[in-house]
Amino acid sequence: MYKFDNINEIIFKILTTDDSKTTLIIRVMVGTVFLSKGIQKFLFPELMGAVRFEKIGLPSPEFLGSFVG
Repeated sequence: MYKFDNINEIIFKILTTDDSKTTLIIRVMVGTVFLSKGIQKFLFPELMGAVRFEKIGLPSPEFLGSFVG
């Protein structure tokens, strides 16, 4: 495990990344998933909101649908 002397070192370690192509590819893939899900929620709110939460059995789907996105 890492040993840090102060909070600044912890924040610096969390916020810094390497310059590898693998990191870039992973970030692009994750960003693509988030973008496509956001577009789907915008275009099909009835399928991606409260109805979806009701289908998977969450309580108060109307509240959670508007709260989550």
